[in-house]
Amino acid sequence: MNVGDAHLEHSVAGPARAHSGASEPPGGAGRGTDSKAFIYGTALLLVATAAVYFPVILADFAWDDQGQILDNAANLSLSHVPGYFVSDVWSMTEQENIHRPPYYRPLFLASLAVDHALFGLSPRGYHLHSLLWHLAATASLLAFLRRVLPRFPALFGAAVFALHPVQSESVCWISGRADPMAACFTFLALWALAPRTPGPGRQVAGALAMAGALFSKEPAVVAPVLLAGVDLARFGRPGPVRRYAGLVAVTMAWAGLHLYAAANTGLPPGRLGHLWPKLLDVLGLYGRLLVWPYPLTTGRHLLYLSPPWWATVAGIAAMLGLSAWLISRGGKPATAGLAFALLAFLPSLYAMAGSYQLGERYLYLPLAGVALAAGAASQGIRPARAAWGLPLLLASLWAIQDRLPDWQDGLSLTESEVRVAPNPYTWGGYGLELAARGRWEEALPWLRQALDATPPDQAVCTESVRAALLTGRRREASALAIQTRRQRCHPTYELVLLHGLAFARSGQWEDVAKATRFLEKQHEDDRWMPLGAALALVRGNLAQYRDLTRRSGEGGKRFREMVTLFLKEGGRPDLVPLVSSALENGGVGPGDLPARPLPIDVGGEMGNGE
Repeated sequence: MNVGDAHLEHSVAGPARAHSGASEPPGGAGRGTDSKAFIYGTALLLVATAAVYFPVILADFAWDDQGQILDNAANLSLSHVPGYFVSDVWSMTEQENIHRPPYYRPLFLASLAVDHALFGLSPRGYHLHSLLWHLAATASLLAFLRRVLPRFPALFGAAVFALHPVQSESVCWISGRADPMAACFTFLALWALAPRTPGPGRQVAGALAMAGALFSKEPAVVAPVLLAGVDLARFGRPGPVRRYAGLVAVTMAWAGLHLYAAANTGLPPGRLGHLWPKLLDVLGLYGRLLVWPYPLTTGRHLLYLSPPWWATVAGIAAMLGLSAWLISRGGKPATAGLAFALLAFLPSLYAMAGSYQLGERYLYLPLAGVALAAGAASQGIRPARAAWGLPLLLASLWAIQDRLPDWQDGLSLTESEVRVAPNPYTWGGYGLELAARGRWEEALPWLRQALDATPPDQAVCTESVRAALLTGRRREASALAIQTRRQRCHPTYELVLLHGLAFARSGQWEDVAKATRFLEKQHEDDRWMPLGAALALVRGNLAQYRDLTRRSGEGGKRFREMVTLFLKEGGRPDLVPLVSSALENGGVGPGDLPARPLPIDVGGEMGNGE
């Protein structure tokens, strides 16, 4: 009989010791020095976890924090919290998302609203809040593991969860906080329902905690599976039906709200089709990350995942080998933990197909199952003989510390992406980060490289044309505009407006006509009207020119300057005298600057061009 089955037999049959190395039965109360050692060990684990991650408190916002927090401050109000429960994540932001997965995480958004109320837009408070959730998830997992494992194995499993380097993405990235939140509530639900016949208070607590998990992040829906698996391992059969009733009721209510909130979102056709051919490579990647979490990066992308065959084989072999070893040592509890890890990972495949991003955060909740398996496998090993784990601990601490500087801000993060995983996705991310800082000269080559990818990122399509215009490269801007069409970039209002500017400044008036027709139909704003006015003069339609200047309300100096610039750079300087004379009988009064400026400053920031 192996160690795991021996402890299972102990929990079912009675007080006889299953193994001489175990200090007490699973879930036993313990006493004396053993109890103090466990308390000290728990405190040491939490302090060590807090200490290793504490430098991230000084980091800035990074990655999707721009869209979720900085560009979304108006929606991060406590008064908006009720609306979070009937909306998906992206609909509560102002970020442009042509195709977005239906992320439904109202409690995550509520946590950001609390941060905004307390800290404004100071990132330190947000990072501290995220770190506290990771510590809370570790403590709640340890409380659950302690119900089913002896003290030292439970502590060991919790340490695997807390200090595995792959967890750093969810801890260091503010917008990744949904993972620790969902995990914390999941473990609290499992802890509350751990007794074979929990009382009414525990059943209510379990249902409420399950609701917290589901409203934090979707993969928590598999939590009842872990409870059922642990029940099978401990008792040989599932618990009473009433034990799961609260979880089922909460899950059904959550599912209804989720369907309502995400009614208008979903994956575009064909996204899942990109996943299946690379499924083995994906499994190999995450298998490698479990056993060799280095180097870590946010730059892995499904479309550009092409590891050598031996790397995929090695990753899958490592994952299967580790699973076999854990099961051989930990028996049924280890099997239950690994089954949960697999099921908790499966929903992430849908997210990968939606965003193409292969995040390390997708292992956050599954590592709880690995922690249970590791804890079960460590039974029978005396704490004094656990020195073999010291090199692994030191390696984990070093890997986390090595990763933290990458999260200092968006630029350091994207620089590390390009260094570790050079591909069109990371080139575009780096270019966009440079562009956000106004470093257009540096951004343009990276954006141009990323635009060659198929399909290109929508933001890359837009900002590549803008960068060329802002650096005075008129011909390149029109060439990039044409390329964005060939690359089937989504024709958003902003992108087509930039197309019109590029074509006007290079004298491609037929293309300007196509752009202005599209822009006028969108009815989004009047920024296209200077383009339309210049086009009207090129076509000799003075009535249309006067009509556009009336409609725009900008018949003054600034409006005329823009029209004049388009005519001069578009090869029609002969029409410039008409800019003012055509208005003499038009009745247009002096205008002010546009309420919304054009996507670039057409008046002075650009050079003379090529």
